[in-house]
Amino acid sequence: MRLLANVFKTLERFCADRSAVSAVEFALILPVLILMLLGSFDITRAVDAKNKSVLLSRTVTDLITQESDGVSKTELANIITASKFILYPYPDSTNVLTVNIENLVRVSETPLKYEIDWAYTSGTTPTSSSTNKQTTTLIEGESGVRTKVTYTYKMKFIGMLTKNIGLSEITLNSTITMAPRWGMAVGAAGW
Repeated sequence: MRLLANVFKTLERFCADRSAVSAVEFALILPVLILMLLGSFDITRAVDAKNKSVLLSRTVTDLITQESDGVSKTELANIITASKFILYPYPDSTNVLTVNIENLVRVSETPLKYEIDWAYTSGTTPTSSSTNKQTTTLIEGESGVRTKVTYTYKMKFIGMLTKNIGLSEITLNSTITMAPRWGMAVGAAGW
């Protein structure tokens, strides 16, 4: 009987005690705080990967526009391979990174046509001479090199929780167009 009285007294004291309320509240909010921390980590890395993909497209375009005597397939592959180091510490394999380079030549003012003199996509064979209708800032007769970088960033922490609903990766796109440094179109050497 005395043992039962002690149990009730202890239980009564426990129910009246309010000193552990903050610990219980913290235990309830802790999972949300952890998700916010890991989410901000993934978002920060995604923004960094986006900045690096923009820098990659700018670097590839800049290196190609410096070529005055044309670029070969080997030079294009080497430029892309060397530029991939910009993405470090993120993966740069062909299943997450695509680099598409096009040499554009403006052929008429209306309807804003340009000709793709040559095109190269990382991991494929180069193509040449196709015509597209798109808006561009090139003046008639001028040329430019356009580089499109598509990078698939796979989230580390939040991606594990959201992969079943298709939110484990983000596709980052970057496009840049530059005029050749020497004023002449960058030709395809030995294609």
